[in-house]
Amino acid sequence: MPKDFAGLNRKPKRKKATRKRKQVSPRPRVLFHGPSFSSGTIIGAAVVILAAYAPEWLDAQKETVQSATKEPFNMPTVEFEFPTLLKNIEVKPDLSAYPVPEQSSDQAPARLNIQAASFRLADDANALRAKLILRDLPASVDTSVVESSVWFRVVVGPFANKTLANRAMTQLREMYLRPIWMNNDN
Repeated sequence: MPKDFAGLNRKPKRKKATRKRKQVSPRPRVLFHGPSFSSGTIIGAAVVILAAYAPEWLDAQKETVQSATKEPFNMPTVEFEFPTLLKNIEVKPDLSAYPVPEQSSDQAPARLNIQAASFRLADDANALRAKLILRDLPASVDTSVVESSVWFRVVVGPFANKTLANRAMTQLREMYLRPIWMNNDN
């Protein structure tokens, strides 16, 4: 015969005694507090009185200070001679200290070229040349033979002045290339 063993080993539960709490009636909110109101009124009145009478009181104090110091005070006058000295003196520079070399008209301006990279394959050199042309850099591919092997170098330039060449050098470095300056005779 089946038996229910669920309640065999359990002890009967005791009921906890519940304490009855006294219900405390909530305090009524006080909307008016006499001491706070009276202190606020006194402070507000003091601020209004100060704002109304402080300028007159300060002016009266200044007048008393000025009347006490009515004695003549002789301040020495200062005259500056520097402007009159500058108008009357002419300064002549010594031009021999900084000689400026004269450029002869038969000298050609220096051509500034930059080697952007060098490749063993012409297709790689032409691909880089195309990228440089798209960035508005004057690029060309030169062929040179070094120790019986052919190299294709990508040359950027020529540039008219050093400023333009430095800008191109910065653009090449931004493209993660390692550009080098080339001699004029290369």
